[in-house]
Amino acid sequence: MKPKVIGIGELLWDHLPTGPRMGGAPANFTCHTRALGAQSTVISRVGTGEWGDALLARLSELGVGTEGVSRDPEHP
Repeated sequence: MKPKVIGIGELLWDHLPTGPRMGGAPANFTCHTRALGAQSTVISRVGTGEWGDALLARLSELGVGTEGVSRDPEHP
């Protein structure tokens, strides 16, 4: 049985000199626990613009659940 891990909090893009990288401590922690075999998901809120879409796509690529991420149409 896999442990269940839920990261609650910020999910954002860090804009680094090498380019954008997904960030936010809870999101990073959740991605690492997924890589270690846990059933992991994030609870957060992102905009409905391309940056928010890209965050959800990246989490999905990593196998992290996004059902707890709501979308904010007023802040893309």
